[in-house]
Amino acid sequence: MGNRQSIAERFDARRNSLNFIRLTLAGLVVIAHTWPVGGYGSTPFLGDQDIGDWAVAGFFTISGFLITGSRLASSSARSYYWKRFLRIYPGFLAALLVVAFVAAPVAGLINSNGSYQIVDGITYVLKNLGLFIFQRDIGNTLTGMPFDEAWNSPLWTLSYEAACYVVVGVLVSFLPRRHVRWVVIWVLVLCVAVTIPQAIDAVNLPLLFARGLRLGGFFAAGATLYFFRGAVPLTGLLAACAAGLTAVTMYLGVFQALAGLPVAYLLLYLGSTLPFHRIGVPNDISYGIYIYGFPIQQLLAMSLSDLSVPIPVFVALSLGLTMPLALASWFVVEKPALRLRRLPSSRRIHEQSWPA
Repeated sequence: MGNRQSIAERFDARRNSLNFIRLTLAGLVVIAHTWPVGGYGSTPFLGDQDIGDWAVAGFFTISGFLITGSRLASSSARSYYWKRFLRIYPGFLAALLVVAFVAAPVAGLINSNGSYQIVDGITYVLKNLGLFIFQRDIGNTLTGMPFDEAWNSPLWTLSYEAACYVVVGVLVSFLPRRHVRWVVIWVLVLCVAVTIPQAIDAVNLPLLFARGLRLGGFFAAGATLYFFRGAVPLTGLLAACAAGLTAVTMYLGVFQALAGLPVAYLLLYLGSTLPFHRIGVPNDISYGIYIYGFPIQQLLAMSLSDLSVPIPVFVALSLGLTMPLALASWFVVEKPALRLRRLPSSRRIHEQSWPA
């Protein structure tokens, strides 16, 4: 019977390696951006997705599982939304301010092709306050850089993550809980059905819509496994099958449409079996790495523009320089913000959740 334990029986909300997995995924996002930001060419692909796309998919499947648990464990919709706001927004706002009034001014000093004006930093913050990134650059501070389009490219995913939070909150608030799981399944089916033709280039959906369906599908896959966690066994054999199915979706070029469930299952298996449950507990810096890695790489690319630096060196410097900011984000912004929740909780599953 031990080999046939369900997800609910094997996944321990207080002792798992999901924080380690998310830390790894955040590192992969930084690594993926090395090529375009450092001027090394295109990011390497694994199948039909680059390694950054893989990491984001992993974030959303984990988030779908954990956030669904958070909403069901919350005493009210109000407490749920407040906790989600405190987990995502203070860190996001701090990142906007740091980029606008620290990173960009530094760039104005070291980038001979650009200059900084404080009004550009102010508009950067004001236009992006709502999580949707309407202004990606700051004046001409990135002029002449290999990637001159954005100061903090990964932030675009946060609005989609927040939208998923809202959808889960609304479903649980207004539908009988026994019906929510079936609605989530239909949402997953809808996302898959519309994303398949997009993945095989049969249709060309607007970018905002296409991204929402793709990321929503991964989130819904994680949520689906949460609802059926008591019925789905969590075994090494099924995890191997999930890895095989993921490889097939890569080969067929439909990863973004069909890989949600196998990726979610595989990550939950790894989270339940890997012996890294102490990493990221109680201090989770994966969010900080995610939101500060890109601006650090932009500054690094400026500083090393006249040098021929091998990719491994650029990666090591990127991660090493991002780590102090990630630690500061956790201890100065994120952790103090989380103390404002002041809400009792019977589970800790939601405490591990953060946006992709």
